Amino acid sequence: RKQKLQEMKRRKKQQEMIRRFFVPGVIAVAVCIVLVGMGIGKLAKKLAEKYGHSFIDLQAAFDEAVKTVPAAELSGDGVHPTIKGHQLITEKWLEAFRKAEA
Repeated sequence: RKQKLQEMKRRKKQQEMIRRFFVPGVIAVAVCIVLVGMGIGKLAKKLAEKYGHSFIDLQAAFDEAVKTVPAAELSGDGVHPTIKGHQLITEKWLEAFRKAEA
């Protein structure tokens, strides 16, 4: 029972954090790198779909990119993007904005 209550509190806190990204009438883009054990990426995607917002799964973008580019070229420390990593993020944002405007 205690574990279930903790899970409910955790989910409520996650939802509140993610809702801050969404502004009615504005194209909002939820950018989430999945935090281990928190499931924030999945939750952000569900909320984006629920409220009709765009969602950019940067983790998936980086996972795909490292198939052809060494990971160190995208993120020297595995967390913070390099210039090349920022270029990838920019490309994904622009794709989302173009798609939303179409």
